[in-house]
Amino acid sequence: MGIHELANKLIGSERNSFKVLQRFYQFVYALEKLEIPTTGKPIEQLLEEYNDGGFFYGGCKEARDFLIALCNAKGYPAKKVYGKSLGPCTHVWADVFVPVEDGYKFFPIDAALGYFGNHSPMDHLFFEKSPGMPINLSSMVVDIVRSKKTVKNYKLSIEKIR
Repeated sequence: MGIHELANKLIGSERNSFKVLQRFYQFVYALEKLEIPTTGKPIEQLLEEYNDGGFFYGGCKEARDFLIALCNAKGYPAKKVYGKSLGPCTHVWADVFVPVEDGYKFFPIDAALGYFGNHSPMDHLFFEKSPGMPINLSSMVVDIVRSKKTVKNYKLSIEKIR
């Protein structure tokens, strides 16, 4: 099963953005079998592991990348966020660009540590600069970002969807 088919299966007829993202998050969170250290396996390998055994081996990189692939498959642009959780290691999670009442916002999802929509400041320390959005984001996001101002780096903050 490919990523588009899997995304369609997970959401069925659901169109509410919050509920769609919640289904993706719950799926990836339940699917991951912890493997440390991780190397950032490609989505094709993660899908193969899932198709073969119903789960995948990985850590925060794989959980983030699987979640981002599901989001992108259904038109929710997402970016990789780099930071640090408590402990000696760096940590990564996803920010998904979602529609809200007054426009669009980045919605943080950490399917490895179990956070959906917000982070505890004690668990997630943000790096000052995160990489810019990847080129493959939908044109909708690019148009929205350009219309307000050109942003090359992001200083991240914690926000909840209203």
